[in-house]
Amino acid sequence: MLGSTVTVVTDRCDLHGTLLSCTTSSIWLVDDGESDVVVPMEDVRTVVLDAA
Repeated sequence: MLGSTVTVVTDRCDLHGTLLSCTTSSIWLVDDGESDVVVPMEDVRTVVLDAA
């Protein structure tokens, strides 16, 4: 899924963007506004591949 457009669902919000990295501690993506976002893994509920 790296390099794909995804939706990261957390309890606070849904983030849309390009997935750059995923580790045991966090997910890093560039959101639709072209900002880098790092989400701690404990906040992640699901990661969904967006339709092309």
